Amino acid sequence: MDLTLLGKTLPGLHCFACAAQYLSFTKAGEAMNLSQSAVSHRIRKLEEQLGFVLFKRLTRQLVLTEEGKRLYSVIRATLGDVSSEIHSLQNQEIGGTLQITATPSFSSCWLMPRLSDFVKKYPSIYLHLRTRNDLVNFSSENVDLAIYYGEREHPGLVVIPFLEEKVLPVCSKDYADNKKLWGDPEALASCTLLHDAQPWPNAQYFSEWKTWLDFLGLNDVDCEGGHSFDRSELASALAVRGGGIAMGRLRLVQDQLKSGELVAPFKVDRTASQSYYLVTTQERSQTTRVSALCDWLIQQAHQQET
Repeated sequence: MDLTLLGKTLPGLHCFACAAQYLSFTKAGEAMNLSQSAVSHRIRKLEEQLGFVLFKRLTRQLVLTEEGKRLYSVIRATLGDVSSEIHSLQNQEIGGTLQITATPSFSSCWLMPRLSDFVKKYPSIYLHLRTRNDLVNFSSENVDLAIYYGEREHPGLVVIPFLEEKVLPVCSKDYADNKKLWGDPEALASCTLLHDAQPWPNAQYFSEWKTWLDFLGLNDVDCEGGHSFDRSELASALAVRGGGIAMGRLRLVQDQLKSGELVAPFKVDRTASQSYYLVTTQERSQTTRVSALCDWLIQQAHQQET
């Protein structure tokens, strides 16, 4: 490798690559914050150093010569390798293990379909996800980050808002037809309600249904009747099979609504008082791997919004 020649031509090669990309000295200048004449001067100097012409300068048109095409092909491939290696080296610094907790249904319905993206971006971070419904005792448990659904009051901890949620009753189309539910919430009085046994910490199994029914002022529906499960997705699974009507969280059931497995028989959805949020300690929030995971989760949430 002739390092002397490379050192002399490196500034011009960067300018050449930009001009070859746009096939325009003017656009290359705009991208590099240079004037058109400055770009032209650098290219001519590079051609003199190399001993061959890189561009055919036609009227209102710039065309690469055969030599220019060969050089640009090599530079483009090399810059791609360099960019990839830089990204790999940067991510190499973000490594180690992450102990995470999240609710079971959120983990399986929302997190897992997206998590491969994080794994690909940060191959040196090893995740240990444990699902649970109760709160973490950060002072005695080895947990880096908890993903909660519920209220945001956690004194002494770092709390990061993450995702809002809407709740709405969901069931199979046949169940809605048979119970004549369409547009008539009062018909819930004859339905089997399906519950998440602990929708948020310290809640009762019927809390979600009670809150929604109170919102509509429906006092004739027995919110404590029906079946309960320790995972929201199990209530939705029975609803798919016509076993009753579940209180669905839109983030968790939207794929089933799109596919038609579930329907929302009422035009009433309600923004839940509870939401998803990230919780960690002040010390752990400063680590690069926790920051990387939090940033990624928030990015995924924004992508879902759009």
